[in-house]
Amino acid sequence: MSERLNANNYFRSFEQLKGADVATAHNDGEFFGYDPKEIASMPRRRFMKLMGATMAVAGVGLTGCRRWPKEHIVPSTAGLRDQLPGVPEFYATAFEKNGVADSLLITSYDGRPIKIEGNPLHPMFTSWRNADGSGKLGASDPQSQASILEMYDPTRSRDVVDNTGANPKASTWDAFLTVFKASTGDGAGLAVLSEATSSVTHAAVRDRFQKKFPRATWTEYEPLTSDPESGAGQLAFNKRVRAMYELSKAKTIVSLDGDLLGMHPNKIRHASDWAAGRRSADNPYLNDGRSMNRLYIAESAMTVTGSVADHRLPIKPSQLASVAIGLAAALGVAGANAPELTSAQRAWVDAAAADLKTSGNAGVVAVGVHAPPQVQALAYAINFTIGSVGNTVSFHELPGSQGQIDSLRALCDRMANGQVQTLLVLGGNPIYNAPADLDFKTKYLGVRTRIHLSPYQDETSRLSSWHLPRSHYLECWGDARSWDGTIVLQQPLVLPLGDSKSPVELLSTLMGEAATDGQTLVRRAVAVAVPAVAGEPAWRIALHDGLIANSAYPPMRLAAPTAIPQPTQATGKFELRFMESSQTFDGRYANNGWLIECPDPITKIVWDNAALINKNDADEMGVELGDLIEIKLGALALTLPVYIQWGQPKGVIGLSLGFGRTAAGPIGGDSVAGAESVGFDTYKVRRSDAMFAVTNGVEVRNAGGHHELVTTQDYQ
Repeated sequence: MSERLNANNYFRSFEQLKGADVATAHNDGEFFGYDPKEIASMPRRRFMKLMGATMAVAGVGLTGCRRWPKEHIVPSTAGLRDQLPGVPEFYATAFEKNGVADSLLITSYDGRPIKIEGNPLHPMFTSWRNADGSGKLGASDPQSQASILEMYDPTRSRDVVDNTGANPKASTWDAFLTVFKASTGDGAGLAVLSEATSSVTHAAVRDRFQKKFPRATWTEYEPLTSDPESGAGQLAFNKRVRAMYELSKAKTIVSLDGDLLGMHPNKIRHASDWAAGRRSADNPYLNDGRSMNRLYIAESAMTVTGSVADHRLPIKPSQLASVAIGLAAALGVAGANAPELTSAQRAWVDAAAADLKTSGNAGVVAVGVHAPPQVQALAYAINFTIGSVGNTVSFHELPGSQGQIDSLRALCDRMANGQVQTLLVLGGNPIYNAPADLDFKTKYLGVRTRIHLSPYQDETSRLSSWHLPRSHYLECWGDARSWDGTIVLQQPLVLPLGDSKSPVELLSTLMGEAATDGQTLVRRAVAVAVPAVAGEPAWRIALHDGLIANSAYPPMRLAAPTAIPQPTQATGKFELRFMESSQTFDGRYANNGWLIECPDPITKIVWDNAALINKNDADEMGVELGDLIEIKLGALALTLPVYIQWGQPKGVIGLSLGFGRTAAGPIGGDSVAGAESVGFDTYKVRRSDAMFAVTNGVEVRNAGGHHELVTTQDYQ
């Protein structure tokens, strides 16, 4: 199809619409860039680099990979049975990221895990449900499914590395422990920087660790921090709370900059419940007499939820508070005075308010977990006003710690002042993803002994005195809480493929405890948290199911909040919106070829990221797809290509996190090994006072130059 298209025809991109040469060239072949001769002549080294981990999953190079402690784990089947070659076994386990666990069901053939799905016994992991509760159970997201590739990754770290000399050298756990014990004493000068976790085992081990080293400090940090969510609870109720939405009961759903169906931690359940409200009306075979739900969204970036919304309002991050206040005023929230809105914003607010009034307690106002605490607290107040609390929304305890950014800033100050002599980093990659204004790298290098537990020798590991290999979640015992608070159990499918440890095993070893194996630590902590599973039969049932029944946080009884935010004042032409990546998350999956190859659900970009901009903004700057722009935020600067995104709010530049790695591996980029970085590092312009949105002080210019972006929209 080479003829020029117009707005009355179907088209897949701006380039195809205007008949650009690159688009018509891509359409000439069904598989753009595919050359069988090139693949046949590919050097063996390159082929093995690209296919190594995938071949390991298939069994090439890991023959006879039956390495799990079979007597300890319980397959999720109707009953125990003898192993038969070629007959699959199913095991329930858990996969935690950013303090929230996915409950999973792993398929294993001949001792080798080969497939991941959601746990059908967990209510949070359904792909769709009927009114009677039946439906397709056991859903999971792409990151969970692709996590199996990481376990088989041949570049994953397997040994302790001593970086204290002129060159890195392989070492042992005993050598490291000797150094650690000689330098810690009662914990004076010792600091721990940990990833977020909701594990009861981790909490119990942490308590013992702090008693063992009373003068040590503990900091928790995640680049996709939960600070706004915890801050909203403190502001509204003086408690750490989490809002849970029951979309299956909702007739009107209003989202304030929350991607409920795409990037929300509870997206699988949300999508299931929202789809049930559409299916009942659309499908005559499933019609239960209910009317179809209606979805409104005001958002600062084009999202999966926005793409299916009935009424979508693109806004700047600075306009979110005004729209929320306008909605609150229209619904009669005490203390909310209608602000000045544009005609489009007023029309959206009036329509959403009218439907919410009609729906009564079957309406719900959801808000993004990244939104400012004041806006989240106002959304809570709206739900109290319309009576939806207890029906379509409930509040539950929020696990973990609060004030992650303030805690990280305090740690940086202590490092700069020479108060930290030993820093133990449990997971994470702060050299790469700490806020740019904190200058974490410089302060980290000033610490005498730097220890990093990580599955890869990443940016932080290479600047550490000691690198310690971390076990994959399919190799170790653990636990965590899912979004509703249910404790889900993590049991290993194989023994560690290297000489690695989990965070709780490492902490227990550092304390010199008698029992340091993961299973003992988990059983002991879980039995204290939930005494009902202390006995052997109950423990075996919990392992089989992958979760502890009735361990979810109960709804909290709270009084309606009264906090009303002030409208945000923004003076600049452009604002920034930082977003997690569907491919790399926060950067931790940058070396996972399956995810990097999986197109972004909105842009369809593969193997890259870009600055998402509005078409009018692009025209004013004189840039087209792939042209480079420079973004400056004070002394911070970033140059990257543009992608002209349908539905992107004017004046908002969307930036995906998690790209531009320099020590991810052969897939994601490795400057030492000569592997080119994938994408652009947007953490370079991310500050500790603006973790998700920047509303002032943004300068943007056409930088000249071009970077080729490949998207599946260019394919026929």
